[in-house]
Amino acid sequence: GVRDDVKGEVPRLLPSGSPVTVREALFGLPKLRSGLSKEVDSNQAWHDLVLSMRRRPWVRQISVAVRNEIEAVIDGATRPTAARGRDYLESRGQLVLNHTTRSHIRTDLERYMFASAFAAVTQSSPVLSEFPVALLPDHKNVSRALGSGLFADRFRVQLSGRPSTTITSHISKDGHYYIHHDPSQCRSLTVREAARLQSFPDDYFFCGPRTSQFHQVGNAVPPKLATQIADSVARLFER
Repeated sequence: GVRDDVKGEVPRLLPSGSPVTVREALFGLPKLRSGLSKEVDSNQAWHDLVLSMRRRPWVRQISVAVRNEIEAVIDGATRPTAARGRDYLESRGQLVLNHTTRSHIRTDLERYMFASAFAAVTQSSPVLSEFPVALLPDHKNVSRALGSGLFADRFRVQLSGRPSTTITSHISKDGHYYIHHDPSQCRSLTVREAARLQSFPDDYFFCGPRTSQFHQVGNAVPPKLATQIADSVARLFER
């Protein structure tokens, strides 16, 4: 809000350049694997799970193009050298902060694999009606969502060639709305990746438990947006 007695045109926020894509924002961050929830978690166990997806029933329920994408990912699957990451992760001589992954149950990893492969092929994130039946969540509201379209995008891939969706504090809950675009990583975003999408500088360290870190990122005004707002307010005081 600006007082009525402030004369002249109110400064406007203007685009500062071309939109930044997810791929550009996340460029250079080490590849990580997700963790395995409710079972033994290890690099080998994760690798074995990815390889086993080739034999899962839902693979026969998807299009040939998406199936080929998944098989190509599985053929090239290796155990990630950076594993699940750390709050202080050294990579290529640089320190990467707050870059550690969540744990997910097996069925969610399969949903993430399908969704990210679907996005790689179609350049769009699948809605529930495009999921194979075997991967639909076992929730009471799924049938209503399929019929009405409500919550149809509960699993959403952050598309590599487009700007990200708005990062909100809900990212602290389950990560389903923030799936990494790279099928070979098969996971949701880390705090550092979410922070990059929010335009935080890489040397900004988020403290506390990971849930709190996600809240800090999601509740924040993106720093580059805050800078533009501050510049506009400053120009009003110059009059």
